[in-house]
Amino acid sequence: MKLGWDHAFLLVVVLSAAYSTSFLFVNEGMWWDEAVYLGLSHGLMEGHYSLYSGTSVESFRQPLLPLVLAALGIDTVFPSRVVVLLFGLATIPLVYLAGRRVYGRTEGLMAAAVFASFSQFLFFQSKTLTEPLFTFFFALSLLFLYGHKKIAHPFLAGVATGLAFMARYPGGILFPIYALWLLKKSGPRSAAAFVSGSLVGLIPLFLLGTAYYGNPFGGLMTSLTIVTGLQPDPWYFYAARAAETFGPLALAVLAGATLEVTRRRPSLFLTICAVAVLTLSLQTHKEVRFLVAFFPAFALVAASWWRLAPNNRQFIALGVVAMCALSLSAANDRVAGDFDGGKALREAAEYLKTLPEGAILSEYYSSAYPPGGERAINKSVYAVNPWIEVLAGKEVLVFPKDPAHLSEITARYALIYDFEPVVPEYAAAYAREHYAKLRSFSQWGKPEAVVVYEIQGSR
Repeated sequence: MKLGWDHAFLLVVVLSAAYSTSFLFVNEGMWWDEAVYLGLSHGLMEGHYSLYSGTSVESFRQPLLPLVLAALGIDTVFPSRVVVLLFGLATIPLVYLAGRRVYGRTEGLMAAAVFASFSQFLFFQSKTLTEPLFTFFFALSLLFLYGHKKIAHPFLAGVATGLAFMARYPGGILFPIYALWLLKKSGPRSAAAFVSGSLVGLIPLFLLGTAYYGNPFGGLMTSLTIVTGLQPDPWYFYAARAAETFGPLALAVLAGATLEVTRRRPSLFLTICAVAVLTLSLQTHKEVRFLVAFFPAFALVAASWWRLAPNNRQFIALGVVAMCALSLSAANDRVAGDFDGGKALREAAEYLKTLPEGAILSEYYSSAYPPGGERAINKSVYAVNPWIEVLAGKEVLVFPKDPAHLSEITARYALIYDFEPVVPEYAAAYAREHYAKLRSFSQWGKPEAVVVYEIQGSR
């Protein structure tokens, strides 16, 4: 029976891998962050970590994904998504190996099946985003901590943790957790080796921070300033969103965590999960995706359900397989619901790329004006419209707060979009009245979700 459940968990992993791969061929849209990371990759290939040479526009972003894409010579949508998918898929065997080393073969397979089935992870794995890179190096760090003597090494664990941090800044919680764990388990020499490895892994971050902000942690500090300035969320955000975050597999995670606590056998994995939830809950701005990065640890905690309840293993295995199936179904719905997210802007960018050169006047994708945007955006911290800036390769300016300042701006085209909060409010009506419509693009049932205009007299 045990061998049979091993095969069942392995089958879940295989089905999940095939399922997630299929998402590559149906995702027509593109998120803001995806466009930014592609733009940063293109910038690195031209010798600068920014959307524009000589500026620090979006340079505060975690650099690992752009560095990887640039090293591979990739700055386009589909190839970048293939790379991200491969990192996500490669995380699965690492979770298995970590679980097998600490608990056993079946527990490792169960953890791998749970991780591979998290619907939120499958969703973010379908885009050019940073979560899969973080999970890969996070799981790799666990393997270097727990692995067989031939591969276990605190220095390498430090390097992997440093790389993970460069993929997702919240991964910074791993540094003190690992250092204290090694100090207690193996002594100061191992902890020092881990710290040394971490510094080596962080060298690219230090170099970019110094180059663009004047100090090694400039990008990180800028990112923290931006996040803390966003709309605050309640402290109980993650508790209220547990079902959304973990889906049906929340039950498996909760069961494993409960057994670890009640049996007084808390694991390093549970410690990471607890610290992640606590730290992210204290942060003012919260998103489900922030917790997604730590899914390898949550999957390994779920495996404790099998480990610590030996008398109910048939029930547990059947329940976990059923939860995985439901979670995969939820992933399909989640991805399908966002197949065309940003599709109209992506198509508009591809259209604008075919037009003669000229700057583009655009609304701003926010409910508040960007710094310096009261008249015309100055290239400072943020992108204005990365779909257009990156895919079309054209300069984008923001409609000024006061239309009286429009005469100060030299632009050939204007772009208006009918979704998300945008500023300024007058832009859409002004463009319809004063500019010549060139083409419109549909999305989410809106035939004019995005409209491109030509500004008369701009040629």
